[in-house]
Amino acid sequence: MSVSVSSRTRMLVLAIVSAAAVAALAVGLGPLADSARADQALPVCTHSFAPDFSATPNPALVGHAINFNGSCSEVPCPGFGSFPTCPPQSYSWQLGDGTTASTPTVSHSYAAAGTYTVVLTVTDYNTDSFTVSHQVTILAAP
Repeated sequence: MSVSVSSRTRMLVLAIVSAAAVAALAVGLGPLADSARADQALPVCTHSFAPDFSATPNPALVGHAINFNGSCSEVPCPGFGSFPTCPPQSYSWQLGDGTTASTPTVSHSYAAAGTYTVVLTVTDYNTDSFTVSHQVTILAAP
């Protein structure tokens, strides 16, 4: 049995889930909600049949680690018949402050408050690259 999900369907599901997560996060942050304007609604890392990653917690405080998890990423898996996707051959992270990494998961602390764009590029077995980015917010310690 083969199941096909269009990219439009995936985007709609992600948008619905993201909207719900932003609402829940805003309630939980209270007064910090206004200062946390980045992409707090990062997906929970589940196999998404596309490159993606989660970041927890987001927002975070200066000096506190954020855990990035790209192990949910999947890439096209040509030539494997009924297996349309595979884990990536390689991972390349740019964490927005000059730090890079090449493992599926990364833990990183930021030294300064601000909004950082985190980029994950995964490569398939044909050396094709797929990139996704999200923003994280780092808040000054109270």
